[in-house]
Amino acid sequence: MKRKDIVMADKYDLKRALAGDKELTDADLTNADLSDVKLTNADLRRAKLGGAILANADLRNAKLRGADLSDVKLTNADLRRADLTGVNLNYADLTNAKLKGLGLIRADLFKAKLNGADLEGAILTDAKLTLNQILNLRGVLTLEQKMSLHGSIGMEKGDILSSETNRETYRVVSIGSRGGKTIVNIVNTKNKKRHTKRSYYGVVNGVFSLYVKNRAGDIFTSR
Repeated sequence: MKRKDIVMADKYDLKRALAGDKELTDADLTNADLSDVKLTNADLRRAKLGGAILANADLRNAKLRGADLSDVKLTNADLRRADLTGVNLNYADLTNAKLKGLGLIRADLFKAKLNGADLEGAILTDAKLTLNQILNLRGVLTLEQKMSLHGSIGMEKGDILSSETNRETYRVVSIGSRGGKTIVNIVNTKNKKRHTKRSYYGVVNGVFSLYVKNRAGDIFTSR
């Protein structure tokens, strides 16, 4: 379905048309109202769905690899066993969505709302989440899921880290990569000395944390 056809159709005609169209690769559905639509097994690879309303939508087994789902509303949507590999879900609202068994490999979930979402068995290898999102999902994600997340998890400019060695605090001033490793530049909040560290994530003192470690073994954890 072409974008001009979508613009001309009212939301009810659009839903009827899409319900019978399972081949929607590269479709432009930006800002479309698709609440309650049924798109099980649909092929939506690389589709543009930014800002679309998909509340209560049935997207079970849908192929959404490489799609743009930024700022999309997926509240109460059913995405079980769908493939969202490499999708952009920045600021998406997935409140109470059914995500069981969902493929979210390399998905960007930065600032996405996941309150009440069912993530049981979801594949999150190299997916990007902020540390606050991880903390809000305490008791929801398994340790295995957490450990599979992207290495720069939670890293944002301005974050405050606390040294496990000297108890001083450091502010993240920039984040980059070198040789496939995530490199973080931090500055001491007291003496303003700048340091370059490599970031890690894992279990520190029994708690899953974002942390930065230097060669001497000093550990800096998020506060």
